[in-house]
Amino acid sequence: MSFTTIIAKKYIKGRTGPGKFTGIVSMVGMAVGSFAMVISIAVMNGFESRVSDRLRGFDGDIRISGLITQKVIESISKVEGVHSSIPFIERKGIISSGESEQVIIYKALNMNKMNKVYNIKMNINNSDGAGVIIGKSLSYRMNLSLGNSMDLFSPLDMSYGLGYPPKSKSYVKGIFQSQVLDYDERIVFIPMEVGKKLFKRIRGFTGIDIRCKLNENIESISRELSLLLGEDYKIESWKEQHSSLVQAMELERLMALIVLSLIIVVAGFNLASTLSLVTIQRIHEIGILQAIGAPKKALREMLFIQGFLLGGKGTIIGISLGGFIIILQNVFGLIPLPSDIYFINTLPMKLTVWNLIIIPSISCVIILLSSYIASKKASSIEPKLALTWNK
Repeated sequence: MSFTTIIAKKYIKGRTGPGKFTGIVSMVGMAVGSFAMVISIAVMNGFESRVSDRLRGFDGDIRISGLITQKVIESISKVEGVHSSIPFIERKGIISSGESEQVIIYKALNMNKMNKVYNIKMNINNSDGAGVIIGKSLSYRMNLSLGNSMDLFSPLDMSYGLGYPPKSKSYVKGIFQSQVLDYDERIVFIPMEVGKKLFKRIRGFTGIDIRCKLNENIESISRELSLLLGEDYKIESWKEQHSSLVQAMELERLMALIVLSLIIVVAGFNLASTLSLVTIQRIHEIGILQAIGAPKKALREMLFIQGFLLGGKGTIIGISLGGFIIILQNVFGLIPLPSDIYFINTLPMKLTVWNLIIIPSISCVIILLSSYIASKKASSIEPKLALTWNK
């Protein structure tokens, strides 16, 4: 252990009066700021992760739009990293039940393959027949429940000669609940055979949803599909499909990090004042050290060590306490959420490796700046002035 470290520890332990109080305040400020950042970022990550899972569960990892032929489907299935895919026809239409009518978006597909691509929470009636699956919000709006009959219309495929849109009679086979965006109000899954009956103006499939294998890089698979299919097809990952929502969540997390960093900035000012007070209280000893040949670099080093002893301790306490709370929440679910408002029962918390790097880095930068301010002032003191100051 160097002599600068020994002296720095001695000065910190020997603090008295205002210097001791401001030191405690700065350490507590660093702890509170670090704790607040850890908890807030963990909560935002948790919600973002759950929303991302819901979006990927509903839309798949990658969507290809365009005229999907059987040749295209076979080509996609051979791409490494693709787990499964499901072609679909998407079309605006109207559903009617009794006196209620609603404009919705049909998604016609092979319902037997839905579970291979989508991960949607739904209540299914296992009775046979070409039933449809609607969202929970839509079922409330139209007063529909499992087994209720309805009429399906496709006005966009209306025949100009007869003047009536294609119509199909069906019933509610299932009710899903995604609780993200407005999917529960506007998406209706229908069997492919019903879709082909309704969509008389469409030939082939309008798109295909793809589920990638676990831990595969979705962006790289998307680029590979772009090279394979060419410019005639629009290929989007789930992030690109919902780019506005993803960017909003990222911006929200960034702004929270910036705002909560202000707590640490205030603690940094307290830390700088603490180090300045310690310097004044020990100015006679500093003068003696300079008189016996201690370089100014050593004096600055002592102030930096004192800064990290105080601020670093607060940062470690805050991050450790925040991590402990996150572990307890993930294991025991101590903080509940109303399930009728949110799509989860407990508050989600999640920290990434990047978070564990950036949060201590912010604290370290502020500690360095505070220590630099104090050390610059201390190193400018002349030995003669330091020795006579305390007389």
